[in-house]
Amino acid sequence: MMIVATMVSFLALLIGLVAMWMAGGASRKAETQHHSFYEAHIKSLKLALSDVSRTVGEFGGQIVEIKKAQADDKAVEALDQRLSTMERKVDNLGDAIGKISTALSGQNPG
Repeated sequence: MMIVATMVSFLALLIGLVAMWMAGGASRKAETQHHSFYEAHIKSLKLALSDVSRTVGEFGGQIVEIKKAQADDKAVEALDQRLSTMERKVDNLGDAIGKISTALSGQNPG
């Protein structure tokens, strides 16, 4: 009877070890499948993030160009205002010269 009990316990131990070995193999297989699945998704996310990063970089460059253009526009506006002021001064100077010329032509040399 003792021999039968020993054989049954040895058989139970052997079945337990085989079950653990099979569970470990299944676990490794599932981990490999999940790893490849996640790697595929991570790769697509990395590509998407790379595209977003490139697009943001392009927008950054365009924003810098727009700011430069705005600064140039402001400089052009300032120059236009200075030109208008100079034109008014030239007109005033022309009027003053006209008045002087009229005043001088009205004098008799004497």
